[in-house]
Amino acid sequence: MYLFQNQFLQDLVNLLPAELQTAYAEEAVSLAFIFFIAGIVHLVIRHWIIKLLHKLDEKTSSEWYAEIIKARLPQRALMMVPLIFLYLGVDFV
Repeated sequence: MYLFQNQFLQDLVNLLPAELQTAYAEEAVSLAFIFFIAGIVHLVIRHWIIKLLHKLDEKTSSEWYAEIIKARLPQRALMMVPLIFLYLGVDFV
């Protein structure tokens, strides 16, 4: 798996112009890739999971769930997922 990751990163670095292919190019590409994936995770959470929670709120009759949705607690809690992904990804780089 590591060999595949290293080859993938090296192929991405080779796509860069020659003046950008420095000693730290692989780390920079890795960080950009991690931020890109974290952004996609953020969009998925924001659009699909939050909409799912609102649909569940419409179907349930419990007041506490409605209050939690009004306080935006699930939205705030789910925004931790991309941050955790970034935290673990930076450690990987």
